Amino acid sequence: MQVSDEKTPKPSEATGTAALMAGWSHGHRDVSGGWLRPTVFGAVDGLVTNASLIAGLGGGGVSPHTVVLTGVAALVAGAFSMGTGEYVSVTNQNELVHAEVALERKMLAQFPAAEEEELAGYFRAYGADPDTAARMATAVSQDPGTALRVHTREELGVDPNELPSPVLAGLASLLAFSLGALVPLLPYLVGLPVLTAKVDSSFCRFWV
Repeated sequence: MQVSDEKTPKPSEATGTAALMAGWSHGHRDVSGGWLRPTVFGAVDGLVTNASLIAGLGGGGVSPHTVVLTGVAALVAGAFSMGTGEYVSVTNQNELVHAEVALERKMLAQFPAAEEEELAGYFRAYGADPDTAARMATAVSQDPGTALRVHTREELGVDPNELPSPVLAGLASLLAFSLGALVPLLPYLVGLPVLTAKVDSSFCRFWV
């Protein structure tokens, strides 16, 4: 992955000097979706919801003052609804992951041999020969924390130490919805009495 000049990830120790000098690194951006998914979803939801509401009010012939008041109320209500919903959703998801991790921890404590063989099976699936896979499983199983982390990644597809933040997700959704819902309100806020949307190939413009 080539590194841009704007944001250079922390280089990995495995990255060679020549590669670093050429602007390459093993570092990666966060792709877990802890803030990106709620941000995109909130912005789109805020834009579509308030644009539809305002277009309906405008088509009904209500006054611009009523449109602004209703649009602002919808912005505030929707933003807090989206933020709260995202917070609760991520919190519940994390609680479910923690419950499954606790179950896996009990399995490791009660059936260490079976869990070690399961680890060896994972390594064989990645291409290691049986002897190497068995040695790798034994080495990993010596540290309960590492064994738990590997089992969790393989069986649940998540890292229990890198779960998304409910607060960050909730705030991202709230702010994104607010910004998205503000866009169709802007013509009325600057004194334009009618909202007409014209879409071209690159962006959405609002005209009277």
